[in-house]
Amino acid sequence: EYGFNLLDYAQETEEEKLLRTIRENDEVNCGLRLVCELSSIKDRPLLLEEWEILAFVWKGDELFNLVFPGQGIRSSSETLKDYKDAARVGARGSSCSSQFSTCPVDASFMMEEILRARRSY
Repeated sequence: EYGFNLLDYAQETEEEKLLRTIRENDEVNCGLRLVCELSSIKDRPLLLEEWEILAFVWKGDELFNLVFPGQGIRSSSETLKDYKDAARVGARGSSCSSQFSTCPVDASFMMEEILRARRSY
């Protein structure tokens, strides 16, 4: 499922390696559920942090790449594919909780934890 080519691995940026490791260790797919549910929000404006997560999924790390060309995750990065697929599921209005039923928590809970962690820095 997460097979990779050694040559591709050697060419990955540090950010891509980190995101791939996060994805591989997210055995219950909560990252995908988060992106799916954020993409399905239509009844309120997104919080800045929610928008940043979705912008990263679709555009990669644009600012980092401007400052350090080629060192950040590009929008075309294969490491973002699963997250883009999850975003499409949410944007279509499909049930994210059914699609990612292995994740025991919803996006609101995850965002509360993300915001709590951010405040502690």
